[in-house]
Amino acid sequence: MWTNAIKKIIVFSLVLVLQGSWMTPAMAVDALPALPAIVRACQDTFPAFKNAQPFTLPAARRLTTPAQFKIFLEQFQNQYHSYMQCIFDGAVQEILGSSGANSSGYWAANTPNIPQWLVPDVACISSQKLKAATENTGTDVLLPSTLKAYYAYSAFLAQFYKTYQENLTLSRAEDASAFLQQAKNAVVNELQDSLSALSSTFSQFTELREVFVMHVQFQCMLHNLEEYRVFLGKIRSIVLLLPARIIDASKLK
Repeated sequence: MWTNAIKKIIVFSLVLVLQGSWMTPAMAVDALPALPAIVRACQDTFPAFKNAQPFTLPAARRLTTPAQFKIFLEQFQNQYHSYMQCIFDGAVQEILGSSGANSSGYWAANTPNIPQWLVPDVACISSQKLKAATENTGTDVLLPSTLKAYYAYSAFLAQFYKTYQENLTLSRAEDASAFLQQAKNAVVNELQDSLSALSSTFSQFTELREVFVMHVQFQCMLHNLEEYRVFLGKIRSIVLLLPARIIDASKLK
């Protein structure tokens, strides 16, 4: 269900992006929201994505054979998918890096090798931190930047294929159409797979955000129950010192 819903959002948003080309430059700049911190960090890691077109076509003389086409395609795939992975890895760390303030007691002493947010006595994240962690990684926050990268990638691959089509040179009397069809299929499949990956990643990430919030609430409840148990133990130690029952005004038992 989530996969189909996210895919519809992505496709609809991509249509809006494509239709947005009629805007004047001033309108387009005014309409752009501030970049999320996660995206800014990834653009610092991959500076090319600060540009409207982060990919650079190879010189025509370097794109004349099927082998060259394959090598360059793999390079562009790695560049695009590494950037997208950076965004989602950053979003996951934003969620899983959230933790509470108190790291002590039984759980901290006996669970040193698991993430902090799994430990009940540090899982009681304040509502402000929990809200920030989930809002900063919402679909509405990450989708515009990821769609922009995908649109730039798809537009570039179309131009990349066109350049290859114009410069393909075969040393023997081979059928150029067969090689061009293979290249076209590779580009089409890559774009379809990339869109499917984007859709499924958003779907899984949405589930992660929801499960994380529920898990934090559950772990926090365990923490509070543990405190309650300790408190009951203290009350019991005091009650045991009191008389079991009063027989009369001068005798205790």
